[in-house]
Amino acid sequence: MISFFILLIFIYCCYVGYRRGVVYEGLAAGGYVIGLILATILYKPFSNFLNLWVPYPSANDRSSFAFFDKTTGLTLDKSFYAAIAFSIILLIVCCLWRFVMLGFNQLRYVTVNSNLNLWGSLIISFIVTQISVYLLLFILATIPNDGLQNMLGHSILASGILHFSPGISQFFINLFITTI
Repeated sequence: MISFFILLIFIYCCYVGYRRGVVYEGLAAGGYVIGLILATILYKPFSNFLNLWVPYPSANDRSSFAFFDKTTGLTLDKSFYAAIAFSIILLIVCCLWRFVMLGFNQLRYVTVNSNLNLWGSLIISFIVTQISVYLLLFILATIPNDGLQNMLGHSILASGILHFSPGISQFFINLFITTI
């Protein structure tokens, strides 16, 4: 079921990217990159603040995780808060960037080679969606709930995205597990 929803998210986001065009989608992706950079810089202090406000179900020896071993699973609360803080900062920056992009709406209609417009916008939107879906799946994978972990473990797309996203996996694992 999760694979179906992930597939729908990718189809919808790629369609929206195509409708926007490569120029507008490229500028929107630029805002996303700015959001990633700011979130990477600011997430640690914010995650300490979230620790006091956002509840996290505690993991115990019987908790099972689809993508983490038991030793890592017992310390995933810090990773959870770091990923939530990162996501909130990224979301705020992206919303502000979208507000700025309203002034550049005419860029949707810039004439570009049709093949470049099609493939460029699809690739850009696919990459942005890949990062966003990875972040969402990472957050879900840190929650010690057996039903959720079972669904994630049996989802082919979720497993593929979490295990085989070159560059993205290493970046977020380093950010949320290794350096925390």
